[in-house]
Parts: sequence; C-alpha cells; structure tokens
Amino acid sequence: MGDSLDENLIVLQHLRRAGITASDYVIFLPWINEDPEKSYPWLENTISPINRSATVTVNDNTKKDFIGTYVIDSDNNGTSTTIRFSNLLLNKSQEFSRQNRNKLSRAFVLYDSLKLLILAVNQSYTEMGHLGAFNSTLMLQQISGITFEGASGVVEMDYNNERIPFYSLYEIRDDSDYNIYQIAKISPIKYITESNQTTYYLKMSKLDPPTKDKLKSKTAEPACGFQGYKCDYSKWYVISGTITVIVIVIGIGYYLKKRGIKKLVI
Repeated sequence: MGDSLDENLIVLQHLRRAGITASDYVIFLPWINEDPEKSYPWLENTISPINRSATVTVNDNTKKDFIGTYVIDSDNNGTSTTIRFSNLLLNKSQEFSRQNRNKLSRAFVLYDSLKLLILAVNQSYTEMGHLGAFNSTLMLQQISGITFEGASGVVEMDYNNERIPFYSLYEIRDDSDYNIYQIAKISPIKYITESNQTTYYLKMSKLDPPTKDKLKSKTAEPACGFQGYKCDYSKWYVISGTITVIVIVIGIGYYLKKRGIKKLVI
C-alpha cells in the first residue's frame, strides 16, 4: 500500500485477481500523506486541443476497484480561520475556485506553517529578547506543545515537534464520484507511559450502528482464530521434534562411521 489512492490502485487490482474484494472483506486504504496535486484516481482531466478547456471524466473501470473500500485520511475539519482564509482567497483571486480544493489545501498548509514559525519566534523573543529570535534551538523547543486554530484545522504540536494528526474514516461509495463519505472520527488520545513517556493511542468514535454492523459482517474470523488459539498444534510440535531427533541421530551415526573408517585405514 502507498500513501496515495493512486498507489493503492495496483494493490487493489492484484487483490481482485486473487478473489479479495471490498464486497467480502474490509479493506483500509491509507491516504495520510495526501499530495495536494493529486485527486481521486478515477477522475481524469481531458484538455481540449481547440480551446484548451479542461473536462473531467470518470473512469468506471478504475472506480470499481475502490467502491466499498475505506480510506484513512485527515478529518478535514475547518475552523473559523479556515472560513476567513478561504473567503479572502476566493474574493481576491478567481484562480481559487470552490472546486479547486487542491490549491486551497496547499495555501492552508503554507499559512499554518508560517503562523507556527511566527508563534515560536514570538515566544523566543519574549523569553530572551533579540537573541532568542535568532536562536534556532530555542525556537524548536518553543514549537513543542503549541496549539492554535489553523486554516487546515486545529494545529497541535507534540514534544517531538510533529503535528498531532486527527484522522477520519471514509467510505468510497458508488453514488458519488467527487466525494468520499466520512463515517467515523479517529482521534489521538494522549497518555503517559510507565517510563514517563508521552504517547498517543487512536480512538474511533461516531461510528453509526449500521456501518458498524456492515464492518462486522465482513470480518470473517480465520478457522484458527486471529491469534491461532482455536487450533491444536501440539501434534505438529511432536512430529517436528521427532524429525529433528532423527536427523541428529543420522548425522551423528554418519560422523561416527566416517571416523571408524579413517581409523581402520590408519
């Protein structure tokens, strides 16, 4: 599996040839490193050679491999900053159309990155004056724990200076070619380990009962169980142990025989 839906297409095609499809199995597709340049792989842009206008068409052969699969992606939750920033871009430039989510997404990330840097510089300046504003080590320390409402959603930095992700679970359905449907929230919950380390676990919420039942109906447990506890492997242990002993005995016998032959020759 790759980090984009395009990279997942080849895997889905191989799974289909092996008889594994979304109608019988739960298939999760990662899209956690979405490239703003990319859109849904079943949407194809055709440029007219006459007037250079773009037409979007749907490739049904590509789409069928994705129908019924589940995508783990950003929750795409906006904030008041998202609304203000979007309106500003849409009012100032015709290039940022409401259909062009890719360009908006790129602008959101750039805005949040610059705001994060400014907040870190401001805190460093407050603590150490002009020297703090040019102290990269101090600025990195300030980034840890910063939280603010960004254009791309709530930005919360952990103690490794990485953004804490907020995911959602989406379903790709046949009734829409331009949207995927959010069916659950996946939120990081912070906790302290026994060694006093800060870490996170992911909690799924807001999963409606019909969807939960559909997921459970596709989760066929293997004959030996997910951990293998339903099958008795003791006889195989006995067989493998016996074979091992026989091989060792044969090896020792062969070694002693060769050694006896050498003594006779001497």
